[in-house]
Amino acid sequence: MILNTSHIVIIWFVLSAAWGYMMWKLVRGNSAVFRAVRPSLIAVCTVCAAVLFIQTDLLSDDAHRYRWDGWVTVHGIDPYAAAPTDPSLAHLAHVNAGVRYPADINNNTLKTIYPPASQIVFQCCAMVGGTSPLGFKAAWVGLCLIFATVTLLLLWSNSVLSTLYLSIIASPIFLLHGFMDVHVDILMALVVGLALAILHTSTRIRTAAHLLLGCAIALKYLPVVLVPYFTTYNSTTLPAVIKRIAIIIVAVGAMYLPYLGSDVLGSLGVFAVAWQANSFAAWIGNCILQPAVTRVVLLGAVALGIVLILLRYRAQPSFAAALSVMLILLCSPVVHPWYLALPLVLLLIAPMRSTIVWTITMSIYGLTYQMYKGNGVWYDNPIALALEYVPVYVAFAVDIYRGPLLLGDEQRTCVSTSVDG
Repeated sequence: MILNTSHIVIIWFVLSAAWGYMMWKLVRGNSAVFRAVRPSLIAVCTVCAAVLFIQTDLLSDDAHRYRWDGWVTVHGIDPYAAAPTDPSLAHLAHVNAGVRYPADINNNTLKTIYPPASQIVFQCCAMVGGTSPLGFKAAWVGLCLIFATVTLLLLWSNSVLSTLYLSIIASPIFLLHGFMDVHVDILMALVVGLALAILHTSTRIRTAAHLLLGCAIALKYLPVVLVPYFTTYNSTTLPAVIKRIAIIIVAVGAMYLPYLGSDVLGSLGVFAVAWQANSFAAWIGNCILQPAVTRVVLLGAVALGIVLILLRYRAQPSFAAALSVMLILLCSPVVHPWYLALPLVLLLIAPMRSTIVWTITMSIYGLTYQMYKGNGVWYDNPIALALEYVPVYVAFAVDIYRGPLLLGDEQRTCVSTSVDG
């Protein structure tokens, strides 16, 4: 059955409500509850992923750009060299499964903004499936499943963390924006998840965790916030920290090496200066200030907020890292649903109320996108933004005041010891 956007928005609300109820039960449950629910979660993830796989590009058209960038690279052309509509790429124009390349690519007059590791993945997927939505997606989802499976196996001996990881995969963010639509943020979060699993379960291959973090940074930039946590985990001696930083830099450098000399930032500056979507903070700021000034104020709020978070939770670096990522998103001018993939994965090391609440309220975004598909105009309704964000602000304030969310009576000690060593 092929669904449309309206169907998916309804499904999104249902999935969000069901996921919220499940998380409420898990938070209140003990380790026996976590063990008991694992088989059901595996079944739910498998069935939902299989059903949603045949649906493509319903809540986003980002995959059009992914497939185009991969198609360009497969043909031996630097994806950073020109925008899709540039005359030099006219010979690559074609139609596949009803998608016109490059005509149907969003912002096709701008160069790509995706970092080099993303381009490497795009190229590999295009080599397997070309620009076929299902062919490209099969390669992409296959890669995601590899990371998810290895992570789950590493966490399996810990019933709470493995169940928590399965609940992350079963979230509407991962199911709808990672198995139905495809987004770099989901893959990046899965890479970070594997890095965290290695960091906390293995001492022999811990270097792999730092290499993976470097790869995640080269997929999307946000994981750079986690560098202090990864480099000081279980050791704050200067030689150890320097060595770990060097490993991360080497991994990032290896991803960038094939594109040495390319315009790897592409049109990122244009998006950073002008783009706004699903941001209550930016909407409030723009009611008072000029948009450019709003961005400066929000950037200042992030910088100051992170300093205060690090001071308050310097003894809990995992929680400080998760709070910092959440603060960045709350102050970002653009917050698409798939941006929550990284905060969700960070539930493994820092269970946060705000992450759970936002995963549920983010479903309101679906209404905005549905209207956009209907009239072609993106409009952030302030009432919808308030309904989405106010509960998150409240939960975030509680997180800062009370600290990490404790997962049941039997898990209080387990979480604190397994997370921060």
